[in-house]
Amino acid sequence: MRKTNLQDALESLPKLGETDGKEKTRSIEILTINMWAYEVWEAEEEPNGDWMMFGKVHGFETEIGYFSLSQIAPHIMMWQPLFSSEASA
Repeated sequence: MRKTNLQDALESLPKLGETDGKEKTRSIEILTINMWAYEVWEAEEEPNGDWMMFGKVHGFETEIGYFSLSQIAPHIMMWQPLFSSEASA
């Protein structure tokens, strides 16, 4: 699987579980075509090449949990890295 710039950015984030109980100082914000915003705090590539991510989802409700890149990839409109003062906990 060819890597995208987003996958390169995901590699720079902490692995799943590394920031448990800690301040989230880096994240990636992903905006989808349905105007949901995903704030990714942790990410890890799975053996099948997909990415499992953990963060905050702003959709109908605001929730914290796990989601995969394959779930949202067809709907991504834009993404950007966020750093300490911009990342929420």
